[in-house]
Amino acid sequence: MMTPKILIFLLGAAFCAGCKPTPRTAGHNDAAENVRKEPALLSDAREPSPLPSPDASLVSVKVVSQGYNQIIPWEKEDPATRKLCGIYLGDGRILIPDADLRSANVMEISLPDGSRTIAGRVVKVDSDAGLGIIEPLREEDLSFFEKSVPLALGFPLKTGDTAEVWDTARGGIPLVTPVAVESGGESAAFLPQVKVKVGQVLSEGAPGLPLVKNGGLVGIAESYSAEAQLLFSPDQEVLRRFIEGPEEDSPGVPVLGASMEQLIDPAFRAYLNLREEDGGVYISKVEPRSAAEAAGLKKGDVLVSVDGVPIDARGLCRHPRLGPLSWVALLRGAHALGDSAELEILRQGERRILSVSINRDALEKSLIGRDKPGEQPRYIMYGGLLFQAVTADYLEAFKNRAKAGVPYEYLAIERNKEEYLKEGRQELVALALVIPTPATLGYDRMAACVLDAINGQPVRSLEEAAELLDAPTPSGLTVLSVNKPPYIISLDRELVKASNDYLLQRSLPTLRRLKSAVEGEKAGPREKESEI
Repeated sequence: MMTPKILIFLLGAAFCAGCKPTPRTAGHNDAAENVRKEPALLSDAREPSPLPSPDASLVSVKVVSQGYNQIIPWEKEDPATRKLCGIYLGDGRILIPDADLRSANVMEISLPDGSRTIAGRVVKVDSDAGLGIIEPLREEDLSFFEKSVPLALGFPLKTGDTAEVWDTARGGIPLVTPVAVESGGESAAFLPQVKVKVGQVLSEGAPGLPLVKNGGLVGIAESYSAEAQLLFSPDQEVLRRFIEGPEEDSPGVPVLGASMEQLIDPAFRAYLNLREEDGGVYISKVEPRSAAEAAGLKKGDVLVSVDGVPIDARGLCRHPRLGPLSWVALLRGAHALGDSAELEILRQGERRILSVSINRDALEKSLIGRDKPGEQPRYIMYGGLLFQAVTADYLEAFKNRAKAGVPYEYLAIERNKEEYLKEGRQELVALALVIPTPATLGYDRMAACVLDAINGQPVRSLEEAAELLDAPTPSGLTVLSVNKPPYIISLDRELVKASNDYLLQRSLPTLRRLKSAVEGEKAGPREKESEI
């Protein structure tokens, strides 16, 4: 008979035998088994993705531009070379500040260490925002970016934030400079920008250097003052809208089409019956065919808020991140073309809300518009008389180059703009220059005036002027009406033809350019151009 101690021993041995490892369970928790599996786990591990850095995310860009001469429209300006920093966005795309990209003749993209250079081409441009995107000219050059790391967009900056400016020294050595956002501001196109205080002098004026925070792109240097140690960049929302927008040139910023005046004069405020706490700006003019006119804005209204954000008597709004900004910058920074905005106005003491559809009609339908980026000036040479469309670009060039300034006949255009529009003019045509020829004898002082009619027919555009000049006349004369004494110019058509032939042989490449390089040339062959 078994004793209790023997029975307990036998039961314990049987239990241990039942728990002996089997082929299925043996080593399940064994350290050796874990070591055996470790290589398999290591083989599944992936190398971490490379991070953006100055030497991996920046390139050097050289742009050689040669714009068109507005005063002598068949010639080009002297070429200008600019060196810029480019920011790699991925997929072969590079962000740079707009350095007259539409007039670029040569574009070279180089690695920071200078080891390789390729040719580039323009993808899209926003001249108002001062931004452009370029890419390799040839598809096979995409290998240029095999070691590059894209710099993705970060979060918008606010006043008081710190960030970094990235740069590279000779040989591609990375440079990182700490900066701090001092305040907000407005660009020349009244888009929101940030004003950044820089801790040390940046290289070569710094055009295109990125502002980086937490590894994300938050700005790009458009201008830099070494003396004040200040760098100016578009707000990140402007950058985002451009980078993520359609792959085509931006038409530009929204334009309301109204002129404003501050309301800081106590006498003027009393005249308008404004209370001391009332802010806003006074509407002094509403452009015809503009978004402001379509919305019902009128001269004499007081604009007091935009999208619910109050405007003070100086015309400033408080931006949620950047502090006081012009109300125009707030409107343009928050809206793209086609958006709607709410304007609150005071009209004869009554508050009203107007909904305005944001567009560019005030510019595009203006009597004095702007040329498209890269557009060649349009002109007609007729026996020595040079006719050009009066554009904002032409007037600015005339103002910058002419010693006597803009002629009175041009200055009077603004005063008579509404009358010109009532006459059905699509644009104004100027007799811009007179070249001495047998056909222009006696008319050498008639330059810089507005062309009103040809052979009694009103001139509404440069294209219409070309058709009227080509139309035969029984008298053999072409009679021009201008807004300058003696107001009439009579030209012998046979002398005009001979003078045209002479000018083509001696100096002019073509007698007419009626469409820009952007839209395609309209001028015919030289032989046909010389016919009248």
